[in-house]
Amino acid sequence: MHRQRARKPEARYFYLAPNSTHSRLRTTLKPLRGENDKMLKNCRTCHSLFTSSKYDICPSCVEAEKQLVVEIKTYIKKHRQATTLEIARDVGVDVTTLLAMVRDGRLKMMG
Repeated sequence: MHRQRARKPEARYFYLAPNSTHSRLRTTLKPLRGENDKMLKNCRTCHSLFTSSKYDICPSCVEAEKQLVVEIKTYIKKHRQATTLEIARDVGVDVTTLLAMVRDGRLKMMG
């Protein structure tokens, strides 16, 4: 006999139906659905609700992040020898945010 592999469960986002108690929790959890049967997600940056896209953040945070990348790149062009700490201090972002952008490939670190 052939054994089937257990499939990993899909990532789902749930809401708690109003007037529910913990004893009825299993029956009142329902997946959130948006337009065209897309899943609704919470933005990891501002925690607002939005229909899922290829990003984990809402469209307004995507635009703000793109603007931040442009601002960082213009700062780096003007100050080529700036360190990560100097860039973070002068642009006003967290060092972990800069390193995450490097890790994601949006920025490149030299030397």
